[in-house]
Order: sequence, then structure tokens, then C-alpha cells
Amino acid sequence: MSTTRLSALDSTFIFGESQRIPLHVGGLSVLEAEPLLDSEGHLDIEGVRARISERLHLVPRFRQKLVHVPFDQGRPVWADDESFNIDNHVHLTALPRPGSRGQLYALMGRLQSIQMNRTRPLWEMWFVEGVDGGKQVGLITKIHHAMVDGRSGVELGTLLFDLTREGADIVPEPWEPRPTPSAASLLARAVSDRVSDGIRRSKKLADAVRNPAKPLGHLNNFVRALDTMAGEIESLNFNQRVSSLRNFQSVILPLDEVLAAKRAYGVTVNDIVLAGVTGALRRYCSHRGLDPSRIERVKAIVPVDIREEGDTEMGTKVASLIVDLPVAIHDPMERVERIHLHSQDLKASNQADGTKMWARVTSLMPVPLLRVGSLLQFRGLMKGTNLLLSNVRGPETAFYCNGAEVKEFVPYFGPQDYVGLNVTVFSYNGKLQIGLASDPQLMPDLGVFADSVRKSFAELSNLAESIC
Repeated sequence: MSTTRLSALDSTFIFGESQRIPLHVGGLSVLEAEPLLDSEGHLDIEGVRARISERLHLVPRFRQKLVHVPFDQGRPVWADDESFNIDNHVHLTALPRPGSRGQLYALMGRLQSIQMNRTRPLWEMWFVEGVDGGKQVGLITKIHHAMVDGRSGVELGTLLFDLTREGADIVPEPWEPRPTPSAASLLARAVSDRVSDGIRRSKKLADAVRNPAKPLGHLNNFVRALDTMAGEIESLNFNQRVSSLRNFQSVILPLDEVLAAKRAYGVTVNDIVLAGVTGALRRYCSHRGLDPSRIERVKAIVPVDIREEGDTEMGTKVASLIVDLPVAIHDPMERVERIHLHSQDLKASNQADGTKMWARVTSLMPVPLLRVGSLLQFRGLMKGTNLLLSNVRGPETAFYCNGAEVKEFVPYFGPQDYVGLNVTVFSYNGKLQIGLASDPQLMPDLGVFADSVRKSFAELSNLAESIC
């Protein structure tokens, strides 16, 4: 049978999703318009579709749909979509004049709030004409988190986009979809997988009995990870149950300034990112009428890439750190130092290994129980944290779409219950591109937070210059 079973972690994004909490990732790109236009000045959407179609053999998952095993006897599988049509995935729309960034952000929020059609491959692209008065073209992407995480998403981008304006000469390969597996074959495969899984677990259990140090170490790390989420946090305005609505803002900063701050303070880029967001939260709380010096406990979920070098397999392979953000500290340099020392302690304690325990536990769950656990995961299980903050390293040079340079590439991942703010950072072509996503009912002033991010990073950069 030509199918691939979802991992337990990938399955949580399927089972935990709803119309209120879509669980796809994506981004907002801005491309130069002229190379994409036809002789009449309109975006050549058929040419774009043809270019993408000829590369789909490089990412077979893009022509596969989700198929569930009858009676929940096994995790879902990916199988070829016999009715695949590129027109269902690559769309064209336009902004009304004047085509402002505010209009583009509003469209981004509306599209990202919609759950994707589960009967088709779980990805979409929306090309947007009329951006910046027609000088630019927007590109809004949506890819289900069960298909990609941050790093595999970057690798995926290098397949769908070009590294030169001329583009790679890729010869398309013929594709003949394999028939969707029958219910009987899915059940038979599920039984076979269950037997194989049982044998592997028996071997792991025997190994654990012979050498208990490793599993006990994992358990100890798990207890430490739980301890970081213990205690009360400061509940901010976005730490509530989310609606189905989404809003979006972007902040783009010179990467050189961030690297200069890293060198001046003697810390990591991730420390600077954490400090910049902490300073932004401090400013934002003041805007909301809160005294930031009294805000003692703010915590961020920080995903950690656990892929081996060279691993570009589709799917999700991440653990998480729970990082304290010292919003109460007034001095920016002291905030950087506190974050740096805290991050070192977290790495030394191997907290990320502890958070992987959830993936280990879910891999043992029968599907009905996995469904329940997945629903809880995105509906309050992370209530001991305030926001999600991820940082992915991207390409250092520009890439192109049908000869058009991608000027901006800002990432997106939506919020969940009680973790109603997502800050997603992506380095691309000399810029740090920061995507901010929330619920407009919880953060109607997301633009104020975006401005706070700009001011906070500028403050760190100016202090770094004075140090040098």
C-alpha cells in the first residue's frame, strides 16, 4: 500500500484542530510585480500554476490527502489524491485601491482564520494583485502543521522557489495517482502496524530494564519541564479563550543590527530575540494601563528544532522550552543578561528532552485517547504560559518565484486557547522578519504591539552601539 502513516505528533495537529482553532502554518510574502505580469498587466496565474505543477514531484505530499482509518483503529495516513487539481490550491485575488499594507494584513487575517478543506491536500497559495498600488504582489501561504514544521518548511520553500531569477531547469515527471486504499486494507495495515509497534515497545522496555539510567533521565527531565510551568503567571489580555478570528502584523528589522547587538552583549541571536520581545511586552503592558514593574511571571513557549542534520522529511520534529521573560526589569541590558543566564540554565537542565515526553506518551496512545489529548493540548493544556515565540533561521540570499524576487517573507502560526499571541521570527536575505498573530477580539491593538517590537529592538541596537 502506498501510504504513509502520520506520526503521533503530527496527528495531534489533525485531531486538535477545529474551525475555531485552525492548525496550519504559513506566511505572507511580498514579491516584485513586473516579472509576474502578462502583456495586459495582469498576474499570469496560469503560468504560475504551470511552474508549480512541474515541481510537485519534488514534494509528493503536496498531492496527497488525509485518509482516516475506520473506527479509529490507527492513526490517519497520507494517500494520493486521485482528483488533485492545482486550481484548488493556487488562487488569485486582488486588493482594492490603494492596496495598503493594512488591507493586505486584513486579508491575511481573514484567510488564515479559515480551516482548510480536509478532503484535499492540505496546502494553499493565494497570489494577491494590487499591493502597494500595484507595484508589488502578495503571496499568502497555508500549509497544515501536520505536514511541516519550521525547518522542513524552509526546505520546502527551496523546492517551490528558485535561488536565481532565471530559475532552475526542472523536468516535470509524469504522475499517476495510486487508488485510495480501501477500508479493509487500512484496517489490515493498522493491525500490522500495531503488532510492529508492540514488538518495538517490548524491545525498548527490555532495554529499559537492563539499562534504566536513560528512561529515568527522560523522566527526570520531564518532571523538570513540568516544574517550569508550575505556579501562577500574569494573565494578560490575550491569555483567554480565542475566537475563530485572526489578525496579523509584521515587523522587519535589519539582521546586521541584531547580529551587532548579539556581539556587543556576548549572547546568542535567540537571546536578543527574546529580549526584544520582552521589551515589547513591557511597553505594551504600559499601553494597556498595567505597571510592568509589577508583572513578575511571563512565560513563553519556545519551540526547539530536534531534527538531525540533513533531515528534510515532511512532518513535525520539535520539542519546546518554557522560558521566563523578565518583563518587570527596567534596564534593557539587565534583561538581556537575565535571559542569557536563564537560557543557559534551561539548556543545561535538558528541559527540551523533558517536553519530548509528550510526544513519547502520545505515540503509545490508542487513537480515541489521542484525539482527547490533542483537543486538550490546544484548549488549555498550556495555560501556564502566555505566548508562543519561535525563531527559524532562513536563507541568507533572496529567492524568486517565476522570476520575481521575494522581497519579504514573514511567517505565520495562529494562536490557541490561553496562548493568544504568537511571535514567529524568520531570518531571510539580511532581514529579521517577525510575524505577529493573535485574535482581534483579544488584541485589537496588535499594531501597537508591533510598534513596541520595533522600539524595543531599536533600544537594544542603540545600546549595543554605545557599548562598542
